[in-house]
Amino acid sequence: MNGTLNGSSLPSDVAAAIAGARLVGAPTSDKEDEWSAAAHAAIRIAREVGARVVLADVSTRSWLTTPYLAGGVAADAEGLSSGIGAVGRDELRLLGRQYLVAQLDEAAAAGVDAEMWLATKPGIRSLPLFLQQFPDIDVLVGPPLDRPSLGQWLGGDTIDGVRSRVGDRTLVVAHLDGRLSLDRRSSND
Repeated sequence: MNGTLNGSSLPSDVAAAIAGARLVGAPTSDKEDEWSAAAHAAIRIAREVGARVVLADVSTRSWLTTPYLAGGVAADAEGLSSGIGAVGRDELRLLGRQYLVAQLDEAAAAGVDAEMWLATKPGIRSLPLFLQQFPDIDVLVGPPLDRPSLGQWLGGDTIDGVRSRVGDRTLVVAHLDGRLSLDRRSSND
């Protein structure tokens, strides 16, 4: 089923599976890599179905630091986020994350309402936090992760790690070449 449905640019099986979605979630990063490819795909999907999108910046994941100016030992952090909910444009600029502002602009140009969240835990550990902060996500878009690098594997960034955490959400795989496919969960999930 590689065709499209009703003039959609999405594969017909993906379009059928995500029909009615209200919030699309995806990782992103500060590079043109598999994470940002998932973000571009999430914006495309959200535009097609009239959904909102929330992107989680995985380039901020760390064992030792937090990407937020509030929380921890930060002083005078009134009005700044601490990982609870989305981060606004002004704060993203203050944090030096212009690439995220550019991604918000990309979404706005596509007619999609978008929000950003900064991941705090290394590897897969940020995914449950992301889904807890944005429980209305009904479609999750991500890279294939079926052949993770050593660093991804050590951090738990594998397709099985994602599958075990997404619950009943629809999982769409965004390939670097722009293709989209539905994740084929194993029969014992």
